[in-house]
Amino acid sequence: MNYSAVSDVSESIFGPPSELIDIGALPDASAELDGAWAQLDALIAGTEPEKPEKMKAECSVDGFRSDMEEALHDPRRYILAWAPHERTLRALEDTKMRARSRKRGRELKEDADLTPETRAFKDKLDAVALKCWPMPDGAALFIRGGMNKDRNALHKIKATRNGAIPKAGDVVLTASVYARGRYTWHTVSRLSQHALLGHQTLGDLYDIIPCATNELPAETGTPDGYDAGARAESLGAVMVIEGVAYGDGLSENDYSDKLIEKLSDPPQKGDAMHQIRLDSLAIRLNEPYWLLHEGSCEHFIVFDQIRFWQPQTTDVPDTVGYPLTTHMAPVGLSLCISCGKVPALYAVLGDLRLGQSPAHMCGPCWRMIGPENAASDVRIVPLPKHEHGWVLDAADEEDDDE
Repeated sequence: MNYSAVSDVSESIFGPPSELIDIGALPDASAELDGAWAQLDALIAGTEPEKPEKMKAECSVDGFRSDMEEALHDPRRYILAWAPHERTLRALEDTKMRARSRKRGRELKEDADLTPETRAFKDKLDAVALKCWPMPDGAALFIRGGMNKDRNALHKIKATRNGAIPKAGDVVLTASVYARGRYTWHTVSRLSQHALLGHQTLGDLYDIIPCATNELPAETGTPDGYDAGARAESLGAVMVIEGVAYGDGLSENDYSDKLIEKLSDPPQKGDAMHQIRLDSLAIRLNEPYWLLHEGSCEHFIVFDQIRFWQPQTTDVPDTVGYPLTTHMAPVGLSLCISCGKVPALYAVLGDLRLGQSPAHMCGPCWRMIGPENAASDVRIVPLPKHEHGWVLDAADEEDDDE
């Protein structure tokens, strides 16, 4: 199978992939490492007591951290701490602006008259030995403005109703779901991120992906085009992991069979994704795996990390159900053409008062314009709702009420 489209972005976005990891063999491998940890503890215990403490003191940044925390409450010192990074960003911005136009960027004033306290603080900042403190010129390759995909629509981790309860020793996998850019096919953005237990299936992962394509309404053949209250029949899905295609199993000839028929170098046929446990797979971290569903909607699934569940190292209660959703990018909704602030609820067709057809309108603006004064041939079509993966579970609603 040709993965050239994936390889264009895999190194720069996801990082180099790891070696093949057999998830099911991790518990035995961890047990073998217990002896190695015991040997390391014995070596540390046999060293001089002063050496670990001396090394800890040399590597400590507690003093620098306390100075920066105090600077947050002093505007003069805060500006001194912030200015070097801001100057670097301005220099990078000016370089980009000169390449596009002759407009000069803003200049930061040099240090004005400083009090003895702020001067001493500045000298302390200049003497910081941390190499990560000054921003290098190479940081320009990794700096850009904030985008919608960087935000998290969840204010807390979202559990699954009636999901699996973790126990000590369970393997936890973190998977990120990416989608192609709307206008630039060679770029990808993270759609969501989830945590699953090793004994859960690929189907469990697919079911919680909050893709808007899963909410396509049923077509009716009417002028409106669809029934807003009915969901379209699923067209199927297929995941390709390490050269094996796992279909949805909805029919005898499922999506994986259709994919294999169309490819000159097809992957092997696997079982249905709802029958494949994650701990039965061998995967690579930071490797984009292909997901195709609902016709031509394409995603990449990247496993970011694999670890053992430890109740003392997580702020998630032991009673929550897995899979967990830790990140969901906000859905880009069409705004009302009247107020330009509120997401639209309706698409109004054929109304000459609005100046365009269709015209996206929110509820309050449409009521103010007056639907009763619209012509008889004006049609009002409700826009599809995004509910899959977004509606809170009952437990979450109770927590919010409290």
